[in-house]
Amino acid sequence: MDIYYLKEHMCEEFEGAEDYLKQALNLREVNAEWSKNFYDMGKVELDHAMNLYKMLNQHYRELDTDPSLSGYMRPFKDEIDDLYMEKSGAVRAMMETYTR
Repeated sequence: MDIYYLKEHMCEEFEGAEDYLKQALNLREVNAEWSKNFYDMGKVELDHAMNLYKMLNQHYRELDTDPSLSGYMRPFKDEIDDLYMEKSGAVRAMMETYTR
């Protein structure tokens, strides 16, 4: 498995979740059924992103065995962690806004 594949697809899932949740918020007053469908699809995308993040962390631990690569591996992992926290927080905030 390629760690870059996992990172790329995690990002795509977050983008999908954000897009679906924007649609859910925009349709809330117009079409409640569609709005709820978009909300549910956004939640599923968030779940996918979380699963990819878990796999990415497991794969990182398997790869991070050579101390001479720590100058490369640690910044890569930090970038992924920062991205995950930022995007998951944004998606959860959108979900919270929807449920108010």
